[in-house]
Amino acid sequence: MMLVFILTSWFIACDSDDPASDSLPEPPVVTETIEDQQIKADEELEFDLNQFFEHPENEPMDFQGTSSDPKVVEVTVNASTLAIEPTGGGEVIVTVVAESEGGSAEMSFHVEVTLPEPPGRPD
Repeated sequence: MMLVFILTSWFIACDSDDPASDSLPEPPVVTETIEDQQIKADEELEFDLNQFFEHPENEPMDFQGTSSDPKVVEVTVNASTLAIEPTGGGEVIVTVVAESEGGSAEMSFHVEVTLPEPPGRPD
């Protein structure tokens, strides 16, 4: 009788039809995209990335951000805050990635930085 109980318990614990035992962690998803931005060289941008990404299972996410040209903007991420600081004039693509145990999600947007007009030449 004891052997039947042990085998029955083992089969129940190893039941492969249990979807919870077969599930893999879910990746983050993009819930809203950041629109293309136009800023002046003396302006900075900040975004709370938790407003643009979420995790279906509420797992913690790590964020990374990159600029296609650091000579135009530098990108930093502190916790979930994306900061964009102009370093020159031009247009770049900023890419943001949210990662978790289950994978990653990414989005990109353009940032155009305009330099101030140079002072006029004296007459």
